[in-house]
Amino acid sequence: MDKREKSIIGSNLDGLVDQTICNNQLLTKLQACNILSADDVEELNILENRFKRSRAFYDIIQTRDRGFSELVNALKDTNQTGAVNILLTGKLKRENVGLESLHAIKYDISSEFLGKGLHGTVVYKGRWTNREVAIKRVNAFNDIEKNCIANEIENLRECDSHENIIRFFAPIEKPNFVYVVLELCDMTLKQWIGNQSSIQIQQREVLRQITLGLEFVHSKNILLLGMKPENVLLTRNPSKVKISGFGLSTRVENLQVGCNVTKHTVVETLGFDAPEFEAPANDEFNSQHICTFASDVYSLGCMYFYVLTSGTNDFGDLKSMENVDTDLKDIVTNEIDAQTAKDFLLIQNMISHNPTTRPSCTYLLQQPTVKSSSLNAEPNANSSTPLLSFIKKIKHKRWKDKLALSKLYEDNENLRTKITELVASCSFQPEQQHVQE
Repeated sequence: MDKREKSIIGSNLDGLVDQTICNNQLLTKLQACNILSADDVEELNILENRFKRSRAFYDIIQTRDRGFSELVNALKDTNQTGAVNILLTGKLKRENVGLESLHAIKYDISSEFLGKGLHGTVVYKGRWTNREVAIKRVNAFNDIEKNCIANEIENLRECDSHENIIRFFAPIEKPNFVYVVLELCDMTLKQWIGNQSSIQIQQREVLRQITLGLEFVHSKNILLLGMKPENVLLTRNPSKVKISGFGLSTRVENLQVGCNVTKHTVVETLGFDAPEFEAPANDEFNSQHICTFASDVYSLGCMYFYVLTSGTNDFGDLKSMENVDTDLKDIVTNEIDAQTAKDFLLIQNMISHNPTTRPSCTYLLQQPTVKSSSLNAEPNANSSTPLLSFIKKIKHKRWKDKLALSKLYEDNENLRTKITELVASCSFQPEQQHVQE
């Protein structure tokens, strides 16, 4: 543990001792990641007084490498939110010390902002250390909001070394707000879709870079939960795609189980969120749902469809079609190529209602849809979208099949009789009620 982290614990020790319960669950988790030894756990369990045990616990933690980060993770996993808030808020304050005097930020609040988010979040164009940057202003009126932004910064800092993740420079805390200094990009994916000649990059290359970025985020055991066109950014020189939007991100401690997410935390990605987020009617905004990396893959599948159709975000037809492979033989023609059919089937797997059947990002990167060797074969980015034509042909074929079956039914009296008898035999016949005279 470095001096800065020890200072955070030392300056907040009384509050941490009061808020931390050193139960077997917490100690076992820290022993499993080699922060505590068996002897440490035994010595702590001897102390019957809860406060003495907590104080001795923090004395030990401060002597261990990786002690701070593993402690935060273990406290999160055991639902000790009070202690987590103290540590993350303290970390944010320490990172802010001296920043304003050394590197003042400048931004024009009267100018047109770059973007807006939930709960009053606004992004401005500004300057920091003599470079142009994006300044994200986030509400921090209470400890809960401060904890949320500290969590976002922690997860972004963990991932921003990858070229397809937006760079994080610094947090600057002021009364009621935290200003997050980020890399400045040229436009959002939504803006690029509307004018694809503005940055010279192919649609499939855009998808490949998004998938690479998300694969890296997942490799850090982080669930993004913020995938949508406004949260994917592009730069012009060089032509790069950057994932942003870590405000909803969360660390996954158990890869097999996933993590609990509340419905209202994903409302900003409405239309791109996975069916796991569909809440019961009696608890629409506060129900808990288990989310996994497959939840991000579902949103990524919607992004694939959005990009390959040059901005279509009406996923109704896409999500309602199943068993499409039975239609492919008659659909694939000179007009609709085999690659388009493969694109469609891949997206269908990505947006499967069953999370366990969705592919991983690593698998996706090996598929022709985004594989590097297939990028040169892509048509002009502004060409018509064969994926939409493909869907129309499937709908037309199924309509013709349905029409043919209907005609067969009308022309065959014997078939109608058998179907009528079958329906009658399967119908539910309620028991007659006995009425006392």
